[in-house]
Amino acid sequence: MARVYTLPPIPGVKDLNTLMAFLQNKEDYDARLQALTTLEEEINALILKVGPAEDIETLHKQAEQATKDALVHAEQAAAEVKAIKAEADTYAAEIKAKADDLMKAWTAKSAALATSQAEFAAYMASKESQMEAAVAQATAREEAAAKAQDEATALQKALQEKLDKLKALAE
Repeated sequence: MARVYTLPPIPGVKDLNTLMAFLQNKEDYDARLQALTTLEEEINALILKVGPAEDIETLHKQAEQATKDALVHAEQAAAEVKAIKAEADTYAAEIKAKADDLMKAWTAKSAALATSQAEFAAYMASKESQMEAAVAQATAREEAAAKAQDEATALQKALQEKLDKLKALAE
């Protein structure tokens, strides 16, 4: 809203004589002149800020057009952002699906590996016990063979002695 400027009345000026007295008093006159000059400078500064009145409609139309252009640009940017977000959401869903598939495959392979490890451990325990049994059998056979060897050696000695006695008798 426009500001209305009014000049306060000159104190004591009611007729020509009081006006003449005012003009002859230099201090009052200079103070009043300074107030008017300051007021004129303020008004001129406001006119420069606002601009001439005939430019207001043009400036208003330019501002409306700039606002419309900015709105169109903002709508385009929003549409681009929505498209990019949709692409990102699709890509994220694909990556999540792949990650889920990889996790399922890893879980299945991990379970298969655990099963294989358990089977291998059982197989190794079985083979170890078989090996221990085979070693025990071999040891028992070796002992039996050593005992049979000792017996055979003892029998051979006994037979050799008998043979030697028979040869000695036959002679």
